Formats: sequence, C-alpha cells, structure tokens
Amino acid sequence: MKKLIFACLISMLAFACQNSSDEKSNTDGAFDPQLVLTDSVQIDYLGSLRIMDIHPESGNILLYDTERRSFVLVNQSGDILKERTFQNDERDSFGTYLYAANFYKNDIMVTSYLGLILYDQELNLKEKKVFDRSIVGTQLGGAGSPSVYGSYFFNTSVESERRSEVYSKENFLVEEKILHLLDLDKMETIANTTIPQNTYMAQLKGKFEYMSPSHLFDGDQLYVLFPHSPEIYTYDLSRGMTLIDTVSFPPLEKYVPIQKPKPDNFGTYYADLAASKFTGLARSNDHWVAIYIGAIPQADVDGLPRNIIDDRFWALYLEYKKTYAAIISDAGAVKEITAPFEVVRNKLYLNTKLEDVDKEEVESDFVTFYFYEVAG
Repeated sequence: MKKLIFACLISMLAFACQNSSDEKSNTDGAFDPQLVLTDSVQIDYLGSLRIMDIHPESGNILLYDTERRSFVLVNQSGDILKERTFQNDERDSFGTYLYAANFYKNDIMVTSYLGLILYDQELNLKEKKVFDRSIVGTQLGGAGSPSVYGSYFFNTSVESERRSEVYSKENFLVEEKILHLLDLDKMETIANTTIPQNTYMAQLKGKFEYMSPSHLFDGDQLYVLFPHSPEIYTYDLSRGMTLIDTVSFPPLEKYVPIQKPKPDNFGTYYADLAASKFTGLARSNDHWVAIYIGAIPQADVDGLPRNIIDDRFWALYLEYKKTYAAIISDAGAVKEITAPFEVVRNKLYLNTKLEDVDKEEVESDFVTFYFYEVAG
C-alpha cells in the first residue's frame, strides 16, 4: 500500500511539471525543425481528463477522468457523445483499476486485472473476455500502455498463475517472455518473446519501476522504445514478431541512464528518480520524436529520506523531472524541446499551447488539447 501511495504521488507530480518551453539543439544550428500546431479540441468539461485513445477512422476521442472514474467519449469537434462514471461494485464495472482503454473496431476495450472488457460506444457492457495474463511494468494511458491496432493487441505481461514466481526472479526481464502480441479476433497469441538481450535494461539485470515500452504501429511493423534503453527496435509482425532492425539515438542532453536499483524499500522508485525514462514515441514527417523525462542528480536522491516525502523531494522533483521532446533526424541530428508532450496513436499533444507551457495555469470550464507535428 505504501508503494501504491508513493506511485500516485509521483503521477500527480508529473502533471505539475508543466514548465519551460526552452529549445536546445545538439547541432551547430543547421538542424532546426519546428513543431507546429495542426489541430486542437476543446471539451466542455470541469475536471481533469487524459486521452486514452483516438479512433483511427471516426477520429472520436476516448478520455478518462481518474478522480471520478469516468469515461468521456467526444467527437473531433469536442462535443461530448457519452459520459459514464463506473462504481467498483457495478456488475459491468472494470474493477478497481485499469491499465488501458482502447478502441477495438467499433467497441471500447478496457484492459484491467479482470480481463479484457468490451463496451459499446454507449459504454454498455458487451462482453468480458478471459485474458489469463497479468500486465506488468506499465502506466495508465500513453504510448507505453497496452494498445490495439486492428486486431493486434500489444502488451507487456506474464502468465497470471506465474506472476509471483516471475517477479521473484532477479533477472526476469531477460529470462521471461514479457512482450506479448495477441490476435483479438481469435483470442490467440501471435507472438510472445523476451526483450532484446542488447537493451540496456537487459544488460543491467535488474528490476525496474517501468518496463513497458512506448511503441508505434505502422502496417505490419512495430516500433518499440523501452523506458531505459535509447534505441528503437523494429519488429516485423507478418513474421510473428521478428526483430529486423535497431536504430540507436544520438546523445541526448538531459538523458541519464538508470542504475541498477538497490534491493531496499522503494529501491526501484529511487532508481527511477535518479534516471531518465522514455515515455512516448512518434514518427512525424520523416523525423522521430522521442519523449523522455529528466533525472534528479544521484547525490540529491541519495540524500532524501526513505521514510517520508518532505519538501526537499517536491523541490527536486519539480526542478529536474521535466519532460523533453527530442526531434531526431534519420541522419542522427537532434533538437530538444522542454515541454510535457504525450503521444497517442502517433499524435503528439499538449494540454496547453507550446508557447504557453511555462505560464501559470489558469482555471477553466473547458479541457483543451493541442496537437502538433514536425513541420514538413
């Protein structure tokens, strides 16, 4: 329970770090791509919403309010089509928590510890599918959570009946097949494999707070970016899930590799504090855009108490755990921008305009999202 409370506090702080839109290029100035605003959607809603998915055909947006446990479905204009709040004890509820919510054809599929739960677009229960695997090392929503592409369902998971056994292994990332690709139409596993052995995470041989990779589908290819390994792995889905290519990133200014967590209380949390992690991946006009979070200096993390969260913790988190967007050319040039971008279905978005991210947040009766791409 202590770890759960701690994790919730970390998530809350992530939304608080919405400051600074400074730009920094790692080149001599010749490489200067711009992120341009392409679209926005304003929703008449009083509260906090997170984008869970965007329908690939209709453009409808599925959002979730974590405080109210409410799903909100809107069209491309921001008009609310349906809103529903779920209670834990409802017969058709997804339970006490969820890992992801995605469009699957014309339905909405919620991934939770209860399985794969299908709702129609009126958010009425249609079916509960048995999914005898436990999701591991992920966060709610975003490019690193379980996702649906056509009939593909990509997730990081282990067999439910072996969860305790797997987690007891010091190096289960290397030994266990946690990358899982499911055919939703047939409910059959297409592929199940380990993370690549040359990833930094595999070589470090440790346990980590976040293990689920950011990923991007493109036809029969799947691009994967692990939280603590600065390279993109390309898989061919037409051949099961065959690794066919690896592209390493150039040095990133604020990126700090994670160190092997100490085997003490909250060891993985404090290792995460002192390290960067990738949280999103997009491909925009022949450029990669990798989203990552900065790191608190190791000496400062070592000086934090392990039994309480005090003012020093909040100050360090706000100063260092900022979000960066690295725009990377195929030739290896890079430009970095400080802004809390997130990614869903290859769409980069902010909850404020890029030029306003360092301004004090103003209360509003609307929730607005702004979508960006690299200028062509």
